[in-house]
Amino acid sequence: LGEYQVSVANLNGTCEVIKTFQVFESEPPTITAANITVIEGTSNNSITIDEAAMGNSNYEFQLIDENGILVAAYQDLGYFDLLSGGFYSLYVRDEFQCGETVITIPVFYVPNFFTPNNDGFNDVWGIKGVVSGTYISSKISIFDRHGKILKTMSINENFWDGTYNGVLLPTNDYWYSIELTKSDGSVFIKQGHFTLRR
Repeated sequence: LGEYQVSVANLNGTCEVIKTFQVFESEPPTITAANITVIEGTSNNSITIDEAAMGNSNYEFQLIDENGILVAAYQDLGYFDLLSGGFYSLYVRDEFQCGETVITIPVFYVPNFFTPNNDGFNDVWGIKGVVSGTYISSKISIFDRHGKILKTMSINENFWDGTYNGVLLPTNDYWYSIELTKSDGSVFIKQGHFTLRR
């Protein structure tokens, strides 16, 4: 730590160059879920990192989604928004790149549409960013516009392919009801609708 100088000279001492430089202490990052605030289940999901609780260095943050796609390259600000939901890998390193750590962050999100056309994108409807072991019970129901139950599922089988009794259902709006119970007895309830597009 502190200021240092390095001197370079030729063999006969007729030419000498002196450079001054600073040496800083850098502490590798440590991060836990307690350092992270997640706003989820909204139209603007976000992740905020409490940088003050991490250590004595300046840190940089990078976010990658569950498909391995870079959401944001390394940046100084510990904030990411407009997230679609799912499981994100948050990479943290000090500004001198002396240490790096990663933590997985689930962001709860209910998709507002899906397209079951077997193109590999949005082919099924299901809740994103939910850790199944977090809940002792769960019930997810899907209804048509008349209130008819089309599918009932749990967190462990959390997907719907847009069929009822093996028949493809048409493009339309469908409704859902979600009830998740945590081990501490707290219950999360959400209702809404989404669009099936063919």
